Amino acid sequence: MRPLPLFPLTDWHKFQALPPIAALVAKVPELFALADWPAPDRWQTIASSHDIWTRMGHDLVFTLEEKLGQRARRKQKRPEASLLGGRTYEASILEKQQIPTRAHNLHDFFNALIWLNFPLSKYALHKRAYEVQSEWSDRHEVQKRCPLADRLTCFDEGGILFEVSQGQSRSAVEALIQSRDDINKKAFVERYRESFTLFGHGMMEVMMKGNAAIYASCIILEAGTDSKDQKLARYLDRFGELSPDHGAVNVSWLLGI
Repeated sequence: MRPLPLFPLTDWHKFQALPPIAALVAKVPELFALADWPAPDRWQTIASSHDIWTRMGHDLVFTLEEKLGQRARRKQKRPEASLLGGRTYEASILEKQQIPTRAHNLHDFFNALIWLNFPLSKYALHKRAYEVQSEWSDRHEVQKRCPLADRLTCFDEGGILFEVSQGQSRSAVEALIQSRDDINKKAFVERYRESFTLFGHGMMEVMMKGNAAIYASCIILEAGTDSKDQKLARYLDRFGELSPDHGAVNVSWLLGI
């Protein structure tokens, strides 16, 4: 039996000092002094202490995702097994109100961090993915992943936000981010670093392991007094076939490396 991975404490202390990461951890200050992997019940305690579920109106629970045995994995791969049933992530959230969380897992560590920062948006994203996958499965005999659900997953894993300020033209910012003009795009990111927020938990896992040269899908949020979480949730609620390709930002520009 393989030993469980140790929590990368030294790497975490260096990583959480980066301004974009520190901004996320500031919403969950319990993580600044972290010494070991938080278990799912620890994430749940933190969420409850910050009234996360009360504010979002859904009582979700971080639950331990157990590793499936070989027989169970084979059963899930059978053609008759629906993509919406059983243990799929979206189904767990929408049908069981559970957030499956693997122990001693860096990917799920960052996923939990984003849930605590963006609960409305995470719920809206997975609800929309569940809906579009349901519609897709009803129209297609072959059980394949819906392209629109794939786009939502790509943002969930590797997304970034830019919040337009008063007086800024959203259409101009969107046009630049969607362009291939990396010179002006890099200059823009460096000038407005504080208006960008990391969202993709898979991307953060890769970043902490030493690779920040990642192009992240970037959603532009409108100006206004609502929180980033409220704005993004509204956008994801109506995410559809006509939603634009978001354009991309190199995360290394945001970190200044």
